Amino acid sequence: MGMKKDTNKTPHWDLMLATVKEVATLGDGSVTQLEQEFLEEFGHLPTADLIDYFTSMQESRKKRSNPGPVAAEKQKPAEENVDPQVAFTDKIAMESDATILLYRKSFEATFGKKPSVELVAHFLKRLAYHRCQPPSQEKVSADESRRQFIKKFISGEKPTILNFRREFENKFNQPPNPKIIGLFLEMLSKK
Repeated sequence: MGMKKDTNKTPHWDLMLATVKEVATLGDGSVTQLEQEFLEEFGHLPTADLIDYFTSMQESRKKRSNPGPVAAEKQKPAEENVDPQVAFTDKIAMESDATILLYRKSFEATFGKKPSVELVAHFLKRLAYHRCQPPSQEKVSADESRRQFIKKFISGEKPTILNFRREFENKFNQPPNPKIIGLFLEMLSKK
């Protein structure tokens, strides 16, 4: 089931279709929820065509979710039905230094192709969601240990960016991300 791209409607047609599909896949997705998503994402309500497409997807999903007794036994558990591309997208969106460029390059390196418009829209929604969540206690303590490392490094001999990168990688087993480097340079400039 699909809906053809209609370039006469809007330049964001692909993203609108991706939003419709995402809300339709939610267990309790409703037209009201679809309208709310559209208002948040695009600043207007979905068109009648998009609402019709959404309701047809909902009806199709309901028919599939109420299979006969034999078909119900053949269905796989929900964990096995997760698309590996969606799982990868969710994983990258949860990283603190995630960017759209990092996501696209990582996706292409992993799957050998560029992510679809729907996956990019999904990534952006997940990224926005994770950025709105308060940081976990574990993340706060990790950030504090990195901050303490930077302070100690700056007070030592030869606090150059090259030395900082090497020492950071030795201590944390990963290179510093741009945010950490920015913090290092900011703290170094205040020294």
